[in-house]
Amino acid sequence: MRAGAGLAQAVARLLPLALGGGPAADPACVAMMIAVAALRRKESRGAHFRTDFPDRGAAPARGRLRLDDAIAAAHEIAPAAFSRSA
Repeated sequence: MRAGAGLAQAVARLLPLALGGGPAADPACVAMMIAVAALRRKESRGAHFRTDFPDRGAAPARGRLRLDDAIAAAHEIAPAAFSRSA
């Protein structure tokens, strides 16, 4: 089960690792992209259950997420991630 606040916190914590270089950067990029994609999904479908969006959408929709788009989204998400959970 996933919730938007937890996904946003994951993105905020993974962003510095993804941009930091070193051995953690590549795995952090992958994890950050997964969290950004999960945060963009505003429905629950199968194992992708969102507690804040419990209903299933009318039709499945494919999406694409490029690394530069994920980084831009992460920069937008990160400043607000911790204030939402407080």
